[in-house]
Amino acid sequence: MTTALLVKARLPALEHEAVVDGDVEVFVVKPKDVVVLAGFLKGDRDASFDCFVDACVVERGPRLWWIVCLASRAHESRLQIRCVLDDDDPSVPTLTRLFPPAWSAEREAWEMFGVTPHGHPSLRRTLLPEGFAGHPGKARYKLHKSQPQVRPTDAPARVVVGGEP
Repeated sequence: MTTALLVKARLPALEHEAVVDGDVEVFVVKPKDVVVLAGFLKGDRDASFDCFVDACVVERGPRLWWIVCLASRAHESRLQIRCVLDDDDPSVPTLTRLFPPAWSAEREAWEMFGVTPHGHPSLRRTLLPEGFAGHPGKARYKLHKSQPQVRPTDAPARVVVGGEP
């Protein structure tokens, strides 16, 4: 049974579209349903998509898409969950409770594209300096010289472990 048939049979209320892109099954859902589908795919023993591969934002024309890539080690297969984000409030629920490694991809999406992962345990800048204005991952971002500059320092690097600030 394909994953699309499994989802249709076991999650009949979930609004989705399922297509195959090359050798990858793709599910297109609403942003609020990404975690519902990912949780089902991870927890269902017949699906067993237990491995978080990546999550990213793709800009297609004026729209932002959130794309989550999962893999099943048991079935040696991959799939994607995609959703179109709202122009006024580009946000998704966090995947960090299901897949802790999602925290860095979600932070990058927030910082570079302005996509807010609601419920993220540690949403703070990692790539850009504090005070940076805008989201440079977007095609319509305009470069300007008034951004804060990062200056070299003699202070030793600090390693952050766990949930330390």
